[in-house]
Amino acid sequence: MCTFTQQSEQSSTGRGPQSRIRKLLALFLFVTACMFQGFQLHAQTFPPATSCTSKDLELISATLPAPAANPCQCSGTRNLMLGIRNKTGSTRTSFALWGTLKRFNAAGEQVDDNGIKTTAGTPIFACANQVKANSDNQLQATSGLTSITVRCGESLVIENLYLAWTTANSNETCDFLRTNTATLNPKCGTLPSIKIGLGVTADFSVNNATCAANGSLQVFPSGGLGPYKVTVAGTTRTGIVAGSSTTFSLPSGTYNIEVTDSRGCINNNFNRTIGNAAAPDVSGIGGAFTKTCTAFLNGALIGETPATGFTYSWAPTTGLSTANVGNPTANPTTTTTYTVTKTNTATGCTSTKQVLVTVDRAIPGISDIGYGFTKTCSDFPNGTYIGESPVIGFTYAWVSNTGLSDANIGNPLANPDATTTYTVTKTSTTNGCSNTKQVVVTVDQAKPSISSIGGAFTKTCIANTNGGTIGESGQTGFTYAWTSVPSGFTASSADPNVNPQRTTNYTVRKTNPSNGCYAEATVTVTVNNTLPDVSSIGGEFTKTCVLKTSGADIGETPVTGFTYSWSPAAGLSAYTIGNPNANPTTTTTYTVTKTETATGCFNAKTVLVTVDQVQPSVNSIGGAFTRTCISNTNGATIGETPVDDYSYTWLPATGLSASNIGNPTANPTVSTTYTVTKTNLTNGCTNTRQVAVTVHTTTPDISGIGGAFTKTCTTNASGAAIGETAQAGFSYAWTSSPVGFTATSAYPTVNPTATTVYTVTKTNNTNGCYADAPVTVTVNTTIPDVGSIGGAFTKTCVLNTSGATIGETPASGFSYAWAPATGLSDAAISNPTANPAASTTYTVTKTNLANGCTDTRQVVVAVNTEAPNFSVCISQPSLCANSGSVSFAASGGSGFEYSIDNGTNFQSSNSFTGLGSGSVSGYKVKNGFGCVTTVSCSDVVMACAPPVSLNNQQQRTISQKVVLEGKPVTQVRAAPNPFSDKVRFQLESASSGYGILELYNLNGQKVRTVFQGYVQSGKAQMVDFLVPGYLKTSLVYVFRVGDQQVTGKLIGLK
Repeated sequence: MCTFTQQSEQSSTGRGPQSRIRKLLALFLFVTACMFQGFQLHAQTFPPATSCTSKDLELISATLPAPAANPCQCSGTRNLMLGIRNKTGSTRTSFALWGTLKRFNAAGEQVDDNGIKTTAGTPIFACANQVKANSDNQLQATSGLTSITVRCGESLVIENLYLAWTTANSNETCDFLRTNTATLNPKCGTLPSIKIGLGVTADFSVNNATCAANGSLQVFPSGGLGPYKVTVAGTTRTGIVAGSSTTFSLPSGTYNIEVTDSRGCINNNFNRTIGNAAAPDVSGIGGAFTKTCTAFLNGALIGETPATGFTYSWAPTTGLSTANVGNPTANPTTTTTYTVTKTNTATGCTSTKQVLVTVDRAIPGISDIGYGFTKTCSDFPNGTYIGESPVIGFTYAWVSNTGLSDANIGNPLANPDATTTYTVTKTSTTNGCSNTKQVVVTVDQAKPSISSIGGAFTKTCIANTNGGTIGESGQTGFTYAWTSVPSGFTASSADPNVNPQRTTNYTVRKTNPSNGCYAEATVTVTVNNTLPDVSSIGGEFTKTCVLKTSGADIGETPVTGFTYSWSPAAGLSAYTIGNPNANPTTTTTYTVTKTETATGCFNAKTVLVTVDQVQPSVNSIGGAFTRTCISNTNGATIGETPVDDYSYTWLPATGLSASNIGNPTANPTVSTTYTVTKTNLTNGCTNTRQVAVTVHTTTPDISGIGGAFTKTCTTNASGAAIGETAQAGFSYAWTSSPVGFTATSAYPTVNPTATTVYTVTKTNNTNGCYADAPVTVTVNTTIPDVGSIGGAFTKTCVLNTSGATIGETPASGFSYAWAPATGLSDAAISNPTANPAASTTYTVTKTNLANGCTDTRQVVVAVNTEAPNFSVCISQPSLCANSGSVSFAASGGSGFEYSIDNGTNFQSSNSFTGLGSGSVSGYKVKNGFGCVTTVSCSDVVMACAPPVSLNNQQQRTISQKVVLEGKPVTQVRAAPNPFSDKVRFQLESASSGYGILELYNLNGQKVRTVFQGYVQSGKAQMVDFLVPGYLKTSLVYVFRVGDQQVTGKLIGLK
């Protein structure tokens, strides 16, 4: 047995923290030692709970009573008392329990014996002796755990209890139970938990506050002696009995609870915290970024992955893909601080967080970039610097880089060979944004053009004898300086005149003063004037028509280095060679100029060629003429009268009467030019002459004559023009078949009534030739046949109820159009189904699609489907006999038949008699067209004043009236409908004026105003009144007009 004696806490230092710590440490060491002694040395094995079948004993309480001298003491070491109920008649020796002891501090947190938070409990064993029979025993534990040290505000509970007890055998002690756990059954049992009573204490139920409402703290006081008083946050509740509770509505926070029992014992060591619904966690919301010209061009996601149970709202919304998701895409154009509100949909709690999106897209400044210059032969011949002094934080890239010292710096040396536009891109290394600027370097180093400087020439005996001009035409903006070899010549003009005596080289320097550039050119003048030798040139001869007819060579064998030029050139085979063939037509003296090509000097000599070749005269040969269709139709004589000693030959011979005479007759079929050769028989010389015979017998072209057309009802209805556009020099003559048409125009308009062939004769007024051409005009204006179109019919309620087909069977090549289209299945076919609602005359237009001609026909469809109108006069049956009757008055047709059984049977008579109650189920009237009018019993128009049906068992007619001598009657007729809850009132007044009809119950209370309004004297006013269910009892009606009043009674209404 472990025992522990605690020092009294009555001293002034016993209540201090250090004293408590020493006591707790001593208690911890003691309890630990006892636990190892009592439990850890023995392995516990218990029978299954299902085998514990005895219910003799049960554990009903476990307490740590305060000292009797100080019942309100809340701390210290106390004896463990067990409440054991023995339901048997024998005293049991021992009762034991095993379980796990758990300790909770004033805040409800589980702690160990030292007050340190833990989740583990302490295994315990406790046992008491002598459990008396048939009683509830309060026994101090005498074995195992016998006492426990507690602190104010703590609570204790034993969980997972296993209970066991002995018989009355005195040998079955607590040690017996502890060492024989495996054989305890069936005297055993289990208990989930039991709270150890500690004096005044309490249990608590805490509900946390939300963002919109307070939380609650429910206090269950116990221990001590009730009833209790509970104080929380300055609020006190009294009269709380044991087993009940009180609830406080409180905001979030930590609260001290004070519980006082009826003896004044106070326990204020309880603290409970009412939590607040946590604000949403926004620590994960982020995504701040910087948008530059190279990074995040399209923005980026910000926020967080959406969390279930939360909503999001972003502001501002500018630049966001959407403003109500957890992670929108942000793509603003300027730096923006986005604020997101995250809301817990369950608690309504919100949190906000900001996300900064920086937009850094500033374009680099380029205003200082420049220094364009012009490079010439005298200015900046080696180039110079362009751009700007490099700025830190920026890079530079030049394009083109030709002629640059470095293409990647701010101020490179530019020395291009040609005018160049340099483009520099200045880029910020911070945000990647760039800007460009151009710098133009003009290169003006072009040397003067000397391509046009020239004028080199050779001075000979005949060329440039006085010298010549060299150089070029002077150009503005340039200077010239001439020198010569051999020396001796200078000049400053652009084109000086030189005349050397020997070959000389002239050199000029051409300078552009604007850029200092120059170029040089040399011009050579050659001098050569020795005369050539012409002594061997000769070859004179005589040419006739039979001797040397092809001429002969004259001159000399050509000499190398010399050129020849003969004059005149006529009759020479060539005039630039040394020995040409001379074949002139007349006597000619030829002069040849022999020129030395090396020197340009020349010499001349003449050669005579005599020509004796007189040709015959042909001037009198002629006779050209024109043959047409009306003149020289057989030809005519051409040539001349034959001359002696001459012969004649004509070509071609076609169309000639003879080809070897001086004057043949020519009669060709086509235009022909005849050539005649006339020969001098004495010297053999000949001559020719041409004679043209024109044959103009071509008939006119009629290929353009046309215009054949077809005349229909829609095409060319007024005719059309035929023929061709008139041609100058031609005449026209028209005839027709059938005859009757003549015209002289080229393009007449014709409008025949029948197909006609028109023939035109086209005549050439110049040569009288003509040609005929026919033009056919086809007339197709036949009107369609509508004789077979029909189908008129009558539609009644029993005949052709769905209409019928009208028109004709479709004819190929024709279209149809019906009007009106109302009631037709199709208004564009030949045989539509016609089903109009009213009588209709349909007109169909039939069109020949080939010629557009139309004709119309009408089809009448008569519609007789109007239902008849009728009213009935009903005479109600008596109670004891079938004496009722119904008579009809019908209009709207003829041949009426009548039915009172809703159309089951019809009769031609309009009167039904011998009717009993229930004989009428529905009214129908049918006319001769089979059309039926159906009216429900409740809506039938009464043609007489029927008797009043007060209920299904009795009928009564109510008619009240006031008769004034010599005046119309003031009266009321009430006629309830036997088939509905309606009552029809017929009101008549002796005088005109304002009238009112009211209903009263038998207690004299007005229940309804049925009618109020103007009533005309002598004219019945009908009023229908639907009696509601709650008024179906006896009623009194009152009808007043001025000073006249009529009353009546409706009895037994249902």
